[in-house]
Amino acid sequence: MRFIPVYPLAPPLIGIDSPTTLTHVCRQWRDVALASPMLWSAIKFDDMYHDVYQRTVLRCILTDWIKRSRSCGLSISVTIDDDEFLQEILADPSTVRWERLQLEGWVNSFLDIHSPLPMLHSLDFKPYRVSTFGFTFHGALRQLRTAVLCGRAIPAGLPWVQLTCLTLNGVTMNGCVAILAQTPNLVRCVVTLYRRPKFDSLTRVDFALPFLESLVLKIEGRTSRHQTITREFLDLFVLPALSRLVVEEIFLREDLIARLQSLISRSGCKLQEVCIRGRLTTTVRDRLGQAFPSIPTFSFPVAYEEESDEDEYEEDDSD
Repeated sequence: MRFIPVYPLAPPLIGIDSPTTLTHVCRQWRDVALASPMLWSAIKFDDMYHDVYQRTVLRCILTDWIKRSRSCGLSISVTIDDDEFLQEILADPSTVRWERLQLEGWVNSFLDIHSPLPMLHSLDFKPYRVSTFGFTFHGALRQLRTAVLCGRAIPAGLPWVQLTCLTLNGVTMNGCVAILAQTPNLVRCVVTLYRRPKFDSLTRVDFALPFLESLVLKIEGRTSRHQTITREFLDLFVLPALSRLVVEEIFLREDLIARLQSLISRSGCKLQEVCIRGRLTTTVRDRLGQAFPSIPTFSFPVAYEEESDEDEYEEDDSD
């Protein structure tokens, strides 16, 4: 039973834990395995760092698995550095059955995707390098609901309005704003801002995400130049359905309580969980709990206790 993969997790193509092992026990087991298309419906293919012979063998196995999956929906995970073979995979007739696609690797040329992907509902795109032309999906992606994307290569042709779950990694603030303004149906969103964004031209576009329940905001490293413009970023959001907020303290810095209160008042949301990552003292954490008694859960990972840092995070009591 351990050879039956928990879809969409993929077993290895080869080795003792591969479903292929079942075909080597006896004729009866082979017949049963080949008559069970779900065994072959989640495929993880790594074309990196293999010699020519290994690549040829693995590519043949990939083709066999696709055939054995018959009419089942497919979960495809590909790590690759061969643009020509990638185009071959994307041109395979089985794309009409792809439900999940994870693409990772070196992409060194224009990627123009005309393949029909009528069942695709999850896309995870992690190119290591892209051409200046980028990526374009030309086919209709009517079922797409989840996307994990890299700021270095945001594909064109995605149906943003359909998405309910979105992860943006290494994206600039302006790039993030441009995308989120097109995604009114998001329920969950994770954003990791690029560590060296352009600070002098944050686009001031307020936008509402009326169905967003969970928001995670992170940043790749930081410098002192992040402080002012990063904390303005959260002011763009109107999130009436928000119940969970995970945010680095730099997005709330200096006027943490006031900025969080502004988000709640502006959105009319009823937060149930707030996680603030950063160097917050015990005093500041206690004050947050006192200021927002209606929020049942606060957490503060990577919190520091040094009193010397307290003034930096204390609210202004002069009023």
